[in-house]
Amino acid sequence: MNILDRGANAVAVLAALSKSQAMIEFDLSGNILTANESFCRALGYELREIVGKHHSMFVEPAYASSAEYKAFWTKLSAGKFDQQQYKRLGKGGREVICARLGGRGDRRIVFGVVAAARRGGDDFV
Repeated sequence: MNILDRGANAVAVLAALSKSQAMIEFDLSGNILTANESFCRALGYELREIVGKHHSMFVEPAYASSAEYKAFWTKLSAGKFDQQQYKRLGKGGREVICARLGGRGDRRIVFGVVAAARRGGDDFV
């Protein structure tokens, strides 16, 4: 049995993950639907600053306009899973390493985890 097919138990599992992982949720076009407090803190944003904006706010402008980035979203919107780590940018250009955790639902793609973040000039933590 799939853990997410267990109704209220699935909700409890997701709530526990949200407490321990930095998570963000997008629609299939890459628009931010919501994020948990851990994600916002790791990237240095308040939730109100990111909801409704596009994922491209977390990447370098040259990458956001690249064929590679378009292919990234084509892959995700098709529900394809990957386990790569990606360099993303937090507020002020701070580097953050993110890994994709989730998959495609009816209308959403769920992401997690912030694996490491630079604090000022420090190494990744």
